[in-house]
This record gives sequence, structure tokens and C-alpha cells, in this order.
Amino acid sequence: MGPLRLHSASGFASCSWASLDGAPLTEARYSLFTITTRTQNSGMIWEGTRTIHNSWGKAPTWIEPVRLGLTLTLRSDSIRVWPLDGSGARRGSGRKIVPASAGTFNLILDQSQDQTVWYGIEQLGALSGVSDRGEAVQPAALLLKQSHPNPFRVSTQGHTEITFRLGQPGEIRLVIYDLLGRQVRELAAGPAGAGETSMRWDGRDAGARPVAQGLYFYLLEYAEAGMRQHTAGKLLLLP
Repeated sequence: MGPLRLHSASGFASCSWASLDGAPLTEARYSLFTITTRTQNSGMIWEGTRTIHNSWGKAPTWIEPVRLGLTLTLRSDSIRVWPLDGSGARRGSGRKIVPASAGTFNLILDQSQDQTVWYGIEQLGALSGVSDRGEAVQPAALLLKQSHPNPFRVSTQGHTEITFRLGQPGEIRLVIYDLLGRQVRELAAGPAGAGETSMRWDGRDAGARPVAQGLYFYLLEYAEAGMRQHTAGKLLLLP
């Protein structure tokens, strides 16, 4: 049970819901919801002719679409839900959902309409800064740029570079996650000065092993003057 309750399903499927910023799901600014059906191929990629974009729900597609009814319990004023496209980017403006009651959100995920196995969920209105004295404070400037190059291929480019800018010195943590929300590698952790900083990722995990091709997320956590911020980006690793 916990913060997720499934109350309807049109077919057999399994689902996972993972925080992308290390916070509990009830408080995570960004999270990823994945639906896996009985016909999904575990090696599926979002390229070529064998993808969910061709004849969705029919041969030769390897995914059987389902429709799920969910209730999420979150500490948020509202949420926005996006289907993610073949490159992991948000498709359209998403759907803004307000709570049916305090902290309770009802939503329908319909793969026949959305044509995706991945949904991004963003909590809105829950991350305003509060000082140690209980006073509202303005967030310090924080900018996370798109990794470059993106997509990238280790065999030709060697690495991708992730750049961020801080308005004030603070504590940071920069982490790579996979699509299931599992930590792949911590690129940086500790104090950082104001201004621009760049970090490189060479497509390897914490044990220096090459990771599989596909979509990854990079999350930057920033703490300064009693206030915490999170921001995230996506990158695509090619074979």
C-alpha cells in the first residue's frame, strides 16, 4: 500500500514507482512510474522498427497496453504527469492534477492513449524554502544545463559533460540514475562554490563497469542556508 493504491486495471501488468531525487515518494519532486505488461520485451529500445511507436498494441509491437486507475498520497498542492516519448523527453504539456482531498490524487494511466511505458511525475507547490526560523526564503539561483553531447556514445565521444551553476556556495550532490530509479554513479558530493561547475560521466557505474545503452537521469541536489533544492535532466547513452 504505502503512498500508492491501485484500484483498477484493464489487464495483467506490473508497475514500479521510483523517486528520482532520493527523497521519500511522498515528498519527491521528481519520480518515475513504469508499467510493464506481459508482452514487453526486456531488451526493447526506443529506436528502429521494433518500438511502441509502430502499431501500438498490435504485432509486431511487443507491448500490450493497459489502463490503470491509481491513487497517490503525496505532500503536494498539485502534481503534473507526463508521458515520456522515445527519447525520454516530456510529451506535450502534461496533465495537472489537483487532489481529490488533502494529499490524495486520483489518476488514470492509459497506455492505449499515451503510447508509453514511462510516466514522469512532478510534485508542484511543495518545495518552497523555509529557513530554520520558520521564515519563507527565496530560492538561491540554481541552474542545471543539458548534458553535452546528448545523445552520446562512449566509443566515439568518450564522455558527456554535465554543467551546473550556483548563485551561492553550498552543499551539492550530483548522481546518475537509471530508468528504474536505481543509483548508477555519484559524480560529485560535498561543498561547491558559486559559479559554474562541470562534471564528466564516461558511461560507467560506481564499479567502473560500462552500463547498458538507454536513457538515464542526472539529479542535482543543492543545500544552502537551511533550504534544499533539486533539479534533474535526462541523457541518452548510445551503443
